[in-house]
Amino acid sequence: MSNHLSGTFPKELLGLTQLTSLNLESNQFTGTIPSEIGNLKRLSELYLSENRFTGSLPSRIGDLMEITELFLYENRFTGSLPTELGNLKNMESLDVSFNRFTGMIPTSLENISNLTYFCLHDNYFTGNIPTNNGEDC
Repeated sequence: MSNHLSGTFPKELLGLTQLTSLNLESNQFTGTIPSEIGNLKRLSELYLSENRFTGSLPSRIGDLMEITELFLYENRFTGSLPTELGNLKNMESLDVSFNRFTGMIPTSLENISNLTYFCLHDNYFTGNIPTNNGEDC
């Protein structure tokens, strides 16, 4: 199910520090993800897929220590995946497919022993896939 919400990432949400789940997928959001996303430390689920977000992921995404599901597929993200993703020890599912990411896949992802779903196809990654990752999509 989709909405037709548009504009940039709603900064009003960044003050909701008790938020545990945020689902903005299947909309028409544009622009970058603000670094203040790292303030949402109680988030366990973040769904930003199927939008038009651009730019690099902020390194502060690695501050979301409670995150178990991170879905960012079908956007226009560029740059490398931040090594700080390896801080997310509780993460079980990570999907960054259908973007424009480049560079090496961070070896820090090997630190995520709970990762059972790991999807990164249709990007421009180089090098090896880190070990200790779960089911590939």
